[in-house]
Amino acid sequence: MKRSGLKKVLLGLTLMTLGCLGTSPAWAAYNLTWYTTPYAQPFGINNSGEVVGGVPINGLSQGFIGDTSGAINTYLTAPGATTTWAEGINKNTVVGWSIYDEAVVPTGYRGFFYDRNTATYTMYDAKEAETKYGYTVTGATIDAINDNGDFVGHFFVEDGGLNIHHGYTNIGGVFTEVNASDPLTGIIYSTDVDALTNINDISGHYKDGDLTRGFMRLNGVMTNIPLPAGADEMELERMNTIHQAVGYLNGSGYQNAAFILDGPNGVPTQLFAPGMYMATFAEGINDSGVIVGYVYDSAVGYRGYIATPSGAVPEPSTFLLTGAGIVALGFLARRRNRTSR
Repeated sequence: MKRSGLKKVLLGLTLMTLGCLGTSPAWAAYNLTWYTTPYAQPFGINNSGEVVGGVPINGLSQGFIGDTSGAINTYLTAPGATTTWAEGINKNTVVGWSIYDEAVVPTGYRGFFYDRNTATYTMYDAKEAETKYGYTVTGATIDAINDNGDFVGHFFVEDGGLNIHHGYTNIGGVFTEVNASDPLTGIIYSTDVDALTNINDISGHYKDGDLTRGFMRLNGVMTNIPLPAGADEMELERMNTIHQAVGYLNGSGYQNAAFILDGPNGVPTQLFAPGMYMATFAEGINDSGVIVGYVYDSAVGYRGYIATPSGAVPEPSTFLLTGAGIVALGFLARRRNRTSR
């Protein structure tokens, strides 16, 4: 083959390679669907694509059950509550937390179960922490439930006038406190457990002073998640069975920036282009990698979204580059056929 022909083959292969790799940042690897209800804030999604969250309606914050089309199908209001926020969902049950008058509940917070079959609520106060650990519990939340009916969240304990968060798991009916702590000093940090997989791995975040850090506990081993350069806070929210986790970052290089993380040793990747919105939040992820959350758009306020992985479907620029490579190789093949006659 002549040198000029070889150059064109290499050019064609280069263009095809660029086409396969694409030039889009990671946030473009998702197809976005927006909730049409104003100020809807999705927090959890199950493997069937059912979504839960919260939304203000007529001055009252209500929970909701929706789907990946962006529709809200059912509104939830716990009896007597001023605020109802749905956080997790499995096939039969929605969990979350509600706020009450502090004359009824000292911190105002109570967890709840909503039975979808009977449309009934059961309130939850994590009183097991009193009998098992001797705490005086002043309130509680439920933040996630798995397909086995196990659940996690945090409860409140007053300490020096502050309501300190203590994480917990309730697996197989066994209540267990979960606290992040400093391995050198033994200081217990204010801890939230936000995710529970079907294989009982958990993730969440804790407060180190005024700073927020993420953690995962996989196979019983607790790992603190390193912060990327430019971030000084990580709010780690939900995690799926393959240990993809989502949340948001703050710091000099991030301002409420939604991210996805592959395992405790992965590097957080932003879901949206920096500066696209004033703030972005990733709150839930299922085993198919579908993410839910919300953004703050200065024009319309909070907007809920569903981010579905686009898979192997290339971006338009990818099609153009791949096409250019194919045309180049096609031209060379046609020319070689002519010269070989």
